[in-house]
Order: sequence, then structure tokens, then C-alpha cells
Amino acid sequence: MMSRKFFIRRSIVCYLLMFFIVATAAAEKKGTGGTHSNFNYGVGARALSLGNAYVAMPFDASAIYWNPSGLDHIQYRNVSLFYSNLLVGVNYYFLGYVHPTTSIGTFGAGIISYGLDDIKITDNSNVYLGDASATEQLFLFSYGKKLPWNLSAGINLKIQHQDFAGFVATGVGTDVGFLYHPDFTHPLLSGFTIGLMIQNLVGPRLKAGVATDVMPINVRLGLAKPILKNEWGPAMTFFVDLEQGERAPFKYHAGAEYVFQNRAMLRMGMNNNQMAFGAGATFDRFQLDYSYGKFSEHELNASHRLSFTVQFGKSKQERIQIAEERRLREIRERVDQELFMDRQQKIAEALKEGKAYLEAEDFPRAIREFNFILKYEEELSDDLVVEEAKKLHEQAEQGSFKEVEQNIIQRQAKTEEERRRNEERARTNQLHKQALAYYEKEEYERAILEWQK
Repeated sequence: MMSRKFFIRRSIVCYLLMFFIVATAAAEKKGTGGTHSNFNYGVGARALSLGNAYVAMPFDASAIYWNPSGLDHIQYRNVSLFYSNLLVGVNYYFLGYVHPTTSIGTFGAGIISYGLDDIKITDNSNVYLGDASATEQLFLFSYGKKLPWNLSAGINLKIQHQDFAGFVATGVGTDVGFLYHPDFTHPLLSGFTIGLMIQNLVGPRLKAGVATDVMPINVRLGLAKPILKNEWGPAMTFFVDLEQGERAPFKYHAGAEYVFQNRAMLRMGMNNNQMAFGAGATFDRFQLDYSYGKFSEHELNASHRLSFTVQFGKSKQERIQIAEERRLREIRERVDQELFMDRQQKIAEALKEGKAYLEAEDFPRAIREFNFILKYEEELSDDLVVEEAKKLHEQAEQGSFKEVEQNIIQRQAKTEEERRRNEERARTNQLHKQALAYYEKEEYERAILEWQK
């Protein structure tokens, strides 16, 4: 009797899981999907504690799911892990990685998965047929980029894969998202962020057996507004999302987060009439988030949700600064190289000119050229050109010294000759005056003697 009840209970779980997996199956048998994707419940304890109002400010790894346009606002490479229970024995988790770059945007990759193992399969007669498992995964490959005019855009390539007891289906789709941060200056409007996420713009087509399931489009419009700020950043932020599915009723999401000294967070949200609560704490580059609530109004019990995020590496701003410093250093090195080559060329020309002047015994000009080279003696202490210039400079100085000595001797000889001539000229003038004096006295013989002298 116990065995029979056990199999019945396991079969019920199996049927519940089957209902969960195929809840989105077509009302028509082919070409249409159900009301929503099985992955519309969301990921990340922070987002879920805000009532799933997370489209306008998804600045962690869960942006891969909520809005990939937020990826380029993330400063650090980070990994985020999320875990929760959907049903008894059904584990639901998300693993995401974000890789910011300094110039070409930010890349991300993630996987969302749930599954149940060891399902006991029995027939109508309660005959055990064996064990089975049911799993579904959504692989996300994301890209986000900041654009001009305070706009950001992002896109997801998604691969959805189902495997239930050997019935396998795989489909490929895309999401697109946008963020806009208006540059308002009014205190009531400043800090507003507007987000738009279109999930399943191209919906994955899943065909298991004869039925084809196309995931329906789901559109979310979100607003986020910080109202209190302190030295650590926003202290209180409000979030509001509006959601409309292709074949699903309108939903609203709202939440509020209070941050204390950028270390501890308290959150509360409303997920379409379902309350959610949560908290978070950061230490260094680690963050732990917790949330409690229902995924939807159809759940019987609320569940606990946990997220763990770790940041690593240098921030985008630090890497931009390092890249800029490296660029400036490379520019300086190129300039220094060009200046070095220009200097070497001038040194070679100066050496050539100096040798030519030295050979022509134009020592002052030769010394001037060699002095130009010798002013780089400290910088080029081991350079052979400098050594050669130094020796040639000495030769030029010696030649110049000899030339100066010869000039001095010649100048002295010239001076002595001029002095002698001046003395002779003075003596001649004196004799001429004396002769004129004798002539005026009519002493002609004496005058003739003076003139002869």
C-alpha cells in the first residue's frame, strides 16, 4: 500500500512538472505558443525582491535576462549565481557572466535552467516503467553598448532547449532592449532611467513530437528613480515596470530599495498583487542577496531565493585610464624616438661640417660644430661619435690656439712697425720745422742741412 501511494505521489509530481513544461503549449496544436515562456519568472534575488521591476536599472549580471542594454553600465567583470525552488524537487537556477570592454561594449553569457530527476514512471495499473528526468535550459548570449544621446541598446541571442523523458526540442530566438537616461536638471526629474525590453522578438520554435510551440512576444517598460542620495550614491530608489504579453494579461511590477552606506540593502516589491521582500549585503567585491515571495499568483507557497555575485578585475574606468596612460606613453616613446633620430642626424651633420672646417683650418667654426655634439656628452656618454668629436674638438682648439699666437705675434710686429714709423714721422716733422725756422732767418746753409736730414 505504501509503495502504491509512493508511486502515485511521484506520478502527481511528474504530472505537475509536465503541466509546468507544457503550460505554454498552444491552444492551437501548431504554430502558436501559450501565454508565456517558462522562463518569464525572472532571475536574481534582487530583481525578484523588487517585484520583478528591474528593466530600467539592471546593472548586474542578471541584466543578461532583464535588459541587455544595461550591460555596458557595469564597471567590473562579474559572475552571478541565482538559485530557487519552483515546485517540490524542481530546482531553478541562473548562472551569468559579464565582460565589459573599454571601447566596443559589454558582452555577457548566461544559462537559466530547471529540472527534476528520478521521476518514477508508472502505467495506469501502477506498474513501474522506469525513471525519467525533465529539464529545460535557456542559453543567453548578450551584448550591450552605450550610444550617444544617453541611450543604450542591447541584444540577446537565446537558445531554448527542452528534454522531457526523451522528448527533445530546441529553438533559437532573440531579445532586444533599450535604456534611456534623460539629462533632466529639475530635482523631481533628475536621475530618471527608462527601460524597454522586448523578449522573444524572434521567439524560439520548439517542436517536440507533432506540436510546435513558438514562444510569444513579451514587452516590458520600466522606470527607475532615485529620490535620496548620499556620499555613497542613491540611498532610496523606486522601480516600476509595466508588462504586456502577446497572449497574456497586463501585469504591473513595483519595488523600492533602501541602501545603507553602500553595504546593506532592504527591498520590497509588488509582483502583480504578489508581495515580495528581500535584503542584500556587500563585502569588498562580494554581494549576497535574498528574496522571499511567490513567482506568480498560481503558486501555493512562497519560496526563498538566493543570489551570489562576485566582481573581479579592474573596473572599466580603471582600464580606460590605464589604456589612456599606455596610449600617451606610446606617443611619448614615438616622439622621443623621432627626436632621437633627428638629434642623431644633426650630430652626424655637425661632425661632417666640423671635419670640413677643421681641414680648412677654420678652427672657430669647427669648434662651434664640435661643441654642438659635446653638449650631448652626458646623454651619449658611450657613443663613439661623441668620443670622436671630443678628440677633434681638442685638435681644433690647439689649431685655434696656434692661430691666436701667430695673430698676436703678427699684431705685435705690426704695432712695433707702426710705432717706429710714427717716431720717424714725428722726427721728420721736427726737422722740417727747424729747417723752415732757419730759412726764415735767412740761414740758408743750416736750413739745407736740416732738410737733408
